[in-house]
Amino acid sequence: MGSAKKVKSKRSHHEIDADENNDPSIKKHKRHSNKKEKSSKHKTKKSSHSKKEKKSKKSRKSDDKDKINEDEPFVGFYQYSKTIELEHAVAKFVEAYKVIVDLSPNFKTFSLNEMNQGKIDFQLVPSFSRYQLKFASELKTLHELNKAVDLSKIETYEEKYTKGNKQPILEEVKDIDLDSLPLSKPISSADSQNITTSAEILLDEENGLNSSDEVWPPKLLPINDLALKSRVFTHKSMVNNKLFLSDKQMMNTHNERLEFLGDSVLNTLTTMFIYKMFPSYDEGQLTKLRIALVNNQKLKEYAEAYGMEKFLSSSINHENDKKYYGGKQKVTADIFEAYIGALVQDKTHTLDEIQEWLKRIAMPTIKNSLKSNDGLFKENDDFDVNAKRRLYSLIGYAALNLHYEVIKRPTAGDPLTTVACKVGEGITLGLGSAKNTKLAGIKAAENVLSKKDVIEKYANQRAAIPRTESSFKDGDNKTGEKIKGSIGFGANGELRLL
Repeated sequence: MGSAKKVKSKRSHHEIDADENNDPSIKKHKRHSNKKEKSSKHKTKKSSHSKKEKKSKKSRKSDDKDKINEDEPFVGFYQYSKTIELEHAVAKFVEAYKVIVDLSPNFKTFSLNEMNQGKIDFQLVPSFSRYQLKFASELKTLHELNKAVDLSKIETYEEKYTKGNKQPILEEVKDIDLDSLPLSKPISSADSQNITTSAEILLDEENGLNSSDEVWPPKLLPINDLALKSRVFTHKSMVNNKLFLSDKQMMNTHNERLEFLGDSVLNTLTTMFIYKMFPSYDEGQLTKLRIALVNNQKLKEYAEAYGMEKFLSSSINHENDKKYYGGKQKVTADIFEAYIGALVQDKTHTLDEIQEWLKRIAMPTIKNSLKSNDGLFKENDDFDVNAKRRLYSLIGYAALNLHYEVIKRPTAGDPLTTVACKVGEGITLGLGSAKNTKLAGIKAAENVLSKKDVIEKYANQRAAIPRTESSFKDGDNKTGEKIKGSIGFGANGELRLL
């Protein structure tokens, strides 16, 4: 038995395996157990594998976002000229931004200068009525505080800009405590000590102006809007080459439009006050007087009386420029007209006040014109309309043949007519010149009346003649025959019996 057990126990391993393999119950148990084993192994592998898969899927998704689908159809967008233009624009953009950061103050400093325009160079004042300086100051503020700017808002900045609005436009700047900003330091300049500020232009005390009627010129009416005042003294040549400005911005910088307005206002107001001053002047006299008051030479005198030409800002080369010197009178006259236009735009003074000021400026010229001997500016009421009748009543009678003859008619160089007062066969007693024949004849009669010796001579001659002895002029009857015994004049004006 024992040996048998021993033998049995000594069965080889492969024999046992063979028996197990042949036993159906063992087989079944083994299969079940193997399934469990495989299942647990598979689960372990699967769980670790799924985590890795999830991670790789996430990374693939993020990579896909950054990648262009290679299956997208190719579009050739770039062209050589456009590409060069684009590169140039980018380079200019970066360069411009650097210039803005280097030259512009922050918004707080900009606001302080905007509020004190009377203390800065008067040529800079128009820039504060445009949007560029304010925009640059807002960009500089964001740069100082390392804040980003929404570039999409740059395009609409000008549309949102309103002159005089003290608040920033960019939302990013609005959210900043501006009071906490330090003031920007000004850039030093060699000519910063030689500037003329807006407040220094045409100061009354510096120009010796006054409000007295006896002293000329009268006190200058001030322009309160500094931007308008600056425009008066800015010639077009200063902005002609500023291509970054729009046409509208350029026109609102120089004085041409103001000069156009001032020219019209000057003519209208001058016409109105001389029309009231001289109710007996006809259209020709009023026109002639107005020309004398508002011609370029006269306007240049007015401008220089106030020292306006000293403040004109211009880039015209004055040296050896014959065209400039030929037109300098007009350039200076334009300043005066632009000043009048600015007075109207400023709305500080009424048109009546401006008219009264212009009237006082013109008075010396008016007085000089009235003193002239040409009769053009003499009041028609001042002419003795009865001068001819008075003369005839003193010396006239039929045989004297007192008559008036035109000896000079108007020409382009001399607009006057000259008439001679004559007697007999052509003896001239007096001359008169005026703008027409009628007035010239009256002046000739006045001239004779002023000669006491002539009046006395011919009055005595008339008194010595019996009234019944001279019934026809020059002793002629209606048939042209001489009547014996009548009185006539000799060649020298002496009386003689026919």
